[in-house]
Amino acid sequence: MAVAATLTTSIPTTTSTVSMTATTMTTTQRPHSPPRASSSAGRLPATSYLTRTMAVVDCPTPGLPRFVILDCPTDSTLPTVHRSFVQLGVTDVVRVCEPTYATATLAASGIAVHDLPFADGGVPPAALLSRFLAIATAPLAAVDDGNAAGPDRRTVAVHCIAGLGRAPLMIAVALIELAHLRPLDAIEYVRARRRGAFNTAQVKWLDAYKPGRLPAATVNGHVWSSSSASGGGAGSGDAVTGGAASVRAAWKKLVGRLLGGGSTGGGANKPAKVRAVKQLSVV
Repeated sequence: MAVAATLTTSIPTTTSTVSMTATTMTTTQRPHSPPRASSSAGRLPATSYLTRTMAVVDCPTPGLPRFVILDCPTDSTLPTVHRSFVQLGVTDVVRVCEPTYATATLAASGIAVHDLPFADGGVPPAALLSRFLAIATAPLAAVDDGNAAGPDRRTVAVHCIAGLGRAPLMIAVALIELAHLRPLDAIEYVRARRRGAFNTAQVKWLDAYKPGRLPAATVNGHVWSSSSASGGGAGSGDAVTGGAASVRAAWKKLVGRLLGGGSTGGGANKPAKVRAVKQLSVV
């Protein structure tokens, strides 16, 4: 839009009247556009991995491995990711998608990279799950000889493309198999730390997941199997097993008292006591 303005001023003098006409000014008004944000105004560069999120998932049972969920790095973001890995004490990286970066930088610092890919949006086969759990539970000295004096458990970073489907799924299975969480509890536990994790098909698969049925797997001499995971280690499974044993012992004691005779002639009432026992819930 052009705006023109003409200003005429008459200045009286002793000899004549001088008329001055101001220069006509034309201004073109541009369409409104939002101000551009500068990189110095608290905005991270597009190539910075700090614009993304790493979710740390600690197993609720002491002594079990720790997991880190992230989306896939690239060669340009790997230096920043590597620094975060070092800060978190990452010992292993599991890629469940196709490779998107070279691994030399990670290998140079003692971080082992394992490729366990499966279909995007899908669920992993049993053999792949077993191998993943063997990696996560391997003693440090068994895989990384130089880290024997380091941390007492592994920290395993797992990534797919977006870090919302395949990677959280692997960790949920680890929580079910190792920490003995119920499937829906494992889903809730992971989602509390990684918003948007799992698609509908993966949630249904996890809900129907039955632990203790995976085949054995060996990683660098370390053997993992469902039977060893369910019966050993200082985990919540021991607490559950021990608690059930205590309940059963108390139950047997109670049944013995109900069915026992005595000097008071309790034996005469044994049929009634048997009926009372049958009405109780058997543990």
